[in-house]
Amino acid sequence: MMKISIKILLLAGFLLLAMDSFAQGSGSSTPTKNKTASRAKSNFAVTRSVSGNVTSIKNGAVVVKGKTGKSVSLLVTKKTRVGGCLQVGQNVKVIYTPNNRVATLVRCL
Repeated sequence: MMKISIKILLLAGFLLLAMDSFAQGSGSSTPTKNKTASRAKSNFAVTRSVSGNVTSIKNGAVVVKGKTGKSVSLLVTKKTRVGGCLQVGQNVKVIYTPNNRVATLVRCL
């Protein structure tokens, strides 16, 4: 009789452990209703970079001709960090946001 009750207790214990491990990662958190609103609050910004020569500087815009030969026109604002003297013919690396083409960092090479 004692052997049967010990076996039942062990079996019940293993079943509880199995159920506990089965529940891990089962998505117990409630999903948000508006996922785009939660994305908009993020501090994450998509950036791209281009390296090449400055071909022109006009009205707060810098045109950089990349190594592939493609020219990219970028807006330089008061918030843009410029390292070094920016002039036509200068070899630069520019980090910018692609959705509005605003340069965030201009580094002279």
